[in-house]
Amino acid sequence: MVNIGMIGSGYTKSHSVEGSIFVALAGDLDEGAHFIRASFSDMPNTESGNRFHPDYPFLAASGWVGTWSGDGHDIHRSWTEEEDVQEEYFATHASMTNEALGEHGSLTYTAVDMVARTCSARYRLNHTKTFWADHHAKWDFYASGMRIDFDKGTNFLCCVLTAEDWESWNTKLRDVLANTVETIDIPEGVSTYCYISFTQDILINGKPYAAGDTVKLASPSFEITTTLPTTLVAHYK
Repeated sequence: MVNIGMIGSGYTKSHSVEGSIFVALAGDLDEGAHFIRASFSDMPNTESGNRFHPDYPFLAASGWVGTWSGDGHDIHRSWTEEEDVQEEYFATHASMTNEALGEHGSLTYTAVDMVARTCSARYRLNHTKTFWADHHAKWDFYASGMRIDFDKGTNFLCCVLTAEDWESWNTKLRDVLANTVETIDIPEGVSTYCYISFTQDILINGKPYAAGDTVKLASPSFEITTTLPTTLVAHYK
């Protein structure tokens, strides 16, 4: 079960993709809009057991992807005494995330209070990763509480794998620059087709799609036309 809340959004839309993926977009977010998770157990697929990082057991995956338009957002976390969060975890998490982002963004912890058991960080994306890659936040910090405060005007796209075999699915992301007409290959390893969702209004093979829509593609490539910088999220087996 997913128990997460978006407060103060400009508009929202959502849909299920053939019972395998749930896609939601909160668009043109207002000042003060934020996203709340009360507990990591509220994340999808945790009822079947959390999948922890093989080297860092304080990081876990749950089959969801969050990405956004605009510069970035502030993220605040809290944890319980029983979760035994250690101060060195934050440097490790930031290092792993920044390695995944490369020159295309950053994660900076701005405050850590071990007594109050809270921390804050700033996520930035510059939307210039014009190749398919793993989600930079594939491994989420395993802590009870999380709140994301979004910049005004952001489109926040959330994709959740709801298929029973979600761990066998692949997820890749890439950016497309503004005012671009480009032919893009679908990610490597697609056996039959892939589903692609996006953060902005676009054209695919000349057909218009709105931000937060999903298109099913079986061909090895497709033509995309953008007006604004756009992030694509691909799910496939």
